[in-house]
This record gives sequence, structure tokens and C-alpha cells, in this order.
Amino acid sequence: MNLALLLLALAPQDAPSFAPKPASPAVDLTSDQADELADLRHHELTSRVAADFSAVRMDAAGFPTARIDMHFGGAAPATERELMELLAEYQFSNEELQNKRETLTLRTILVPNAAPVRSAADLSVYDPSHDLSLEFRKLENPTALSCSTSWLTRFDGYRSTGSYLYWYSTVDALNATTGPLRGSSTDPDINLYYRSGSSWRYLMGSASAGWLDSVGGHNASCYSPYWRVRVHLYTGGNFSVRALTFRAS
Repeated sequence: MNLALLLLALAPQDAPSFAPKPASPAVDLTSDQADELADLRHHELTSRVAADFSAVRMDAAGFPTARIDMHFGGAAPATERELMELLAEYQFSNEELQNKRETLTLRTILVPNAAPVRSAADLSVYDPSHDLSLEFRKLENPTALSCSTSWLTRFDGYRSTGSYLYWYSTVDALNATTGPLRGSSTDPDINLYYRSGSSWRYLMGSASAGWLDSVGGHNASCYSPYWRVRVHLYTGGNFSVRALTFRAS
């Protein structure tokens, strides 16, 4: 994948306070309660005018392909290196770029005054483990083909047993697969929901004890549903998630 990273920081006067929050007592939540809290928190974080940090991914020719806005609910990484290591767990790119990883390079340049984006995100992720919401937006590339409508978001990292990870997107079709990374005994389960009115409707799920669990859905009429993918770590460890989205229009 031929990508480079341009890290953008907020202006000092816009920077939020990243003081750690007091530890909350452990509470056992049902999956429905966890989902509801995640939805509310994700909406709260992404409703802010500006992100805490932003990153622009670029192809080998130097053209921007995607922007990632990071919204932290608690303490953000204290150093640039920690921020980049966290961001590296999440990727978003045109599917065609996935076959070009051998020339992957990373370049980081700190720039103040990252302008907020008003357009809706193409796909977003909420990670309760970091109280972090990320918004992914594809950027126009003059060299890209007009028929390149599929985008791949992926996560590779470690989460503890009982953790959740959420994907949100309004697209025509969505497929997601999760499984343990090589050498890990992690058992992630995955469920797919679509929005109907003010509530989420369960479409399908996969909770096998095998290596991979997959879900997928597409609209059967002339509108793009609002999807939610939930990954639950039945057994924690190192795992991977791939979410492929497709927009026909």
C-alpha cells in the first residue's frame, strides 16, 4: 500500500485538556448497554467542531487519498511517536492500494491549524478501549479511476477479553471479517446491524470458534442504510478486522 502520513495538530488555543480522568469503578454491562453507551459516546466525540488530531494519507505520487480525524475522550498520547503508533493500528485506503504494501513509507510532518471538515465521514470507528473516535474521509485523487468506489478499513492490534470495537458507515454494501493474528489464540466475534428509525436492527452475526468470523449486508432498495459493525473480544489478544465498504452512486 503506497501511503504516507501527514500528521496535523490543532492550534494551541484549540487544544483540549488531556488530563487523565479518575478511574471509574468496574461495571458489568450487557451487550445492549455497551452498544448504547458506545453510540452515545461516539456521537458526543464526533459532534465537536474540530478534531484533536488529524492525519492525511497520500499515495506514492504525493496525492492525498484519505483524511483521518481523531477525537479523544480522555488523555491523548503524550508524544508524537505514541500517537503515530496508535494511529498505525487503523488504516483506510482504496482497495486497489492493498496490493502495493511492499513500497509503504511513512512521513510525518507536524502542522498547526488543522481545518475542521464539515462533510459527513465515509466511515467512522469508536474504540472504547481508548475512548477514541476516528472519522475516515476519502480525498479526491486526480490519478484515481472514477470507478474506484470500494474502500477498505482495517484494524490490527491488541485488546483485552470483553473489549468492543465499533464501525459506522452509510454505504450501499458492507462486508467485515475478523480473526486472530498469526500465533494468537484470540477469539473475536462480530455482529452487523442497520439503522431503522431510532433503533438498531440486528441483521446477522458470527461467533464461531474458528479462525475467521464474517458478516455482510447490502441495501435492497434505493437508499444507503446506516450500518454498525460490532466486534466483541470473547477471548482477548492480538486480532485483525477488515471492513470493506462499497458505494454504488
